[in-house]
Amino acid sequence: MKWDKIAGVRRELKKMAREAMGREYIFSVTFACMMNLIPWMVHKFLGSHWAVGIISSTIRRCGFAGLSIPLLCLSLRIILRNMLIVLPISIFVQQNMRVGAQDSLYQIFWAEEIRPLDFIRFGFRRYWHNFSGMMMVNIRVFLWSLLFIVPGIIKHYEYWLTPYLLVENPELTPKDAMEFSARLTKGYKWDLFLFDLSFWYWHLLGLLTFGIARVLFVQPYYYLAKSGWHIYLFRMADELSDADINAYRAQNAERNGKR
Repeated sequence: MKWDKIAGVRRELKKMAREAMGREYIFSVTFACMMNLIPWMVHKFLGSHWAVGIISSTIRRCGFAGLSIPLLCLSLRIILRNMLIVLPISIFVQQNMRVGAQDSLYQIFWAEEIRPLDFIRFGFRRYWHNFSGMMMVNIRVFLWSLLFIVPGIIKHYEYWLTPYLLVENPELTPKDAMEFSARLTKGYKWDLFLFDLSFWYWHLLGLLTFGIARVLFVQPYYYLAKSGWHIYLFRMADELSDADINAYRAQNAERNGKR
């Protein structure tokens, strides 16, 4: 019976996501794009993949002796630029943009008032709080992934709700947010994995349309549906008492009223 219930939840979340996207289509697309804006800019404007290709082909044809001084200088410039520009931007900006964008989509999903720059407010208002939380998640997932990938996937779903908890519950420390996420997702990691898997044909559509469908529909649709799990997992979490859930909802309602 649990599987029928979870399948029904997936259908309901997707239906609510489509309705939310219909209400706030422009914001939904914008906030979803914000999650990947920095990596896209880095790839397009700072990556210099053409230069790396020239160096690689030269080494294959002529060996390292065929590298000229200009090519060696170019390769050094690429390495330094990646270390001094690309890496810091990816680490210190993108994490918080993702937190802000995900929480903005969460507000859209539940039909709450949203403003154009809310993704910056949500992500950067408590910069170090959100940044340290996401870095802890990324480091733990990476370290667990070293054990033949699968443990890292499990940890990814274990910390699934951390971005939402960091913003909605600023009184929680990053470690507490991760532990709370682990409590909520206990027994539901496989269901979250199946939820992701249920979007495979939409992601395929994005590839077949050279990314157009991904930007204009698939990405906002997926992240809106994903944000709905926050409350649903509260309702389904066996470990949490009704008092825990009611207290959380009361805190959230009070906090959203002050925004």
